[in-house]
Amino acid sequence: MTGSDEERALAKALASAFRNAKHLFCMLQCKSNVRQHLTDVGVSTENRKHILAKLFGCDGATQCRDEVTMENKLSTVMQYIWFNSIHVGGYLLQNIFPKI
Repeated sequence: MTGSDEERALAKALASAFRNAKHLFCMLQCKSNVRQHLTDVGVSTENRKHILAKLFGCDGATQCRDEVTMENKLSTVMQYIWFNSIHVGGYLLQNIFPKI
């Protein structure tokens, strides 16, 4: 098992050196990146807090012990952003969900 922040070059090097290892990403760094992205695209403070809690909170997707529960929680996040017309679904699907 290897781990890193979201540094792509490091993740690529680790994958090359340890081909059979599972790579984990630092959730503190992921949370910080999501918070920054949501701020940069103008998501309200209330919606930012709600999204971050659903992803990284005590009962968030990152705390799940099985894939079914995690998928359900990620689905809830997507429903929330679509229902509230928050245009960050692509970012989450491409950059964050694969790391959780």
